[in-house]
Amino acid sequence: MQTIINLYNLKPGISIEEFKKWSKEVDQKTAPKQKSVYSFEVIEVKGNENGAKYQIAEVIKVDSNEAWKEDLKTEEMKKVLEQWDKLCDGTSVVTWYGEVF
Repeated sequence: MQTIINLYNLKPGISIEEFKKWSKEVDQKTAPKQKSVYSFEVIEVKGNENGAKYQIAEVIKVDSNEAWKEDLKTEEMKKVLEQWDKLCDGTSVVTWYGEVF
């Protein structure tokens, strides 16, 4: 099992409330149902020791990063990603993945 951590920001003009509503109604209902996914959490970043650079963090536990990438190609996830792209700044995304030891 691998853990994927995505960090990103919302697009200018998108409120955190608007994003949370969409995330709860769409993203958090669809992503966990994907074949490779064990768990999917979305976190509003409140800060860090160096100041909050990112607004959102996702922690996704999956079979593997490669399997997750395949899940992202499904029709239902393509629809989620299209909506995500309207709300979130794709240029801000940082993705880490690895395994617990």
